[in-house]
Amino acid sequence: MSLTTTFGIIGYPISHSISPVFQQAAFDFVGSSDTYKSYEVHPEQLHSFMELVKDSNMRGFNVTVPHKSAVMEYLDEIDDWALKAGAVNTVVRTGNMLKGYNTDGYGFMTGLYSNTDIKITESNVLILGAGGSARAVLLSLMDAEAKSICIANRTLDNAELLQRRFDERSSNTHVIAISDPKFLSYVQNADVIVNCTTIGMKNTDGILPFTDSDIHSETILYDLVYNPLRTLMLREGEKANCTVISGIDMLVYQGAKAFQLWFDKEPPVQVMFNAAKSMIL
Repeated sequence: MSLTTTFGIIGYPISHSISPVFQQAAFDFVGSSDTYKSYEVHPEQLHSFMELVKDSNMRGFNVTVPHKSAVMEYLDEIDDWALKAGAVNTVVRTGNMLKGYNTDGYGFMTGLYSNTDIKITESNVLILGAGGSARAVLLSLMDAEAKSICIANRTLDNAELLQRRFDERSSNTHVIAISDPKFLSYVQNADVIVNCTTIGMKNTDGILPFTDSDIHSETILYDLVYNPLRTLMLREGEKANCTVISGIDMLVYQGAKAFQLWFDKEPPVQVMFNAAKSMIL
């Protein structure tokens, strides 16, 4: 493998990523000669990739699954929020030093605030799923002091594991199995429902564990899935006249924050949105 660009994204698999499209659009818009591409890095290749980075002209890169935690051991410094999250999605190079950040929480919360006038401290939030994306969502909601948070997952053990990760801050956090008869009462009482599962993703199977009759028009539905833009959950939300937020918001805003970290300038967010959506519509 040779590193032919100054920026990029690593993951496995990586062909689905649209980050190269909207990041390159941003670079071009601000008149930068930098280039950005995806690099498919198998877990067994991560060490050799990081060695290549040190001897290359690469100035920074994004990190996606399955490397967000594994990459941390190769970095010289890690931002406090990324340490708490236990995951890095953005690496910035300064000289020979590599510093890791996590912009997922920023991306999630900015997507929420830019689409609503929510008072998060007065809001009950229901998180569907307990994987890596749920971790960043949970931590950012804790930082924002959400009134209550419930993690709902098919496997209760995984939800409990996620809750225990932030034990010292989890007094207002609950867990429930999606199969539990009480689950729908959490749906009905939620001010915000966040889908951190793959339900509704293009070319995947999965059944949404609630319908439009279980929610009300004041509920905010936020789906981290971004392809398609109108997912199964968001379509149910539209039937109930809910505010719905696509995962494209979190994706672009986390990428915009990465741009800011790399260039120390305001990112052209609308340019990034337009480029990202052009790959999905």
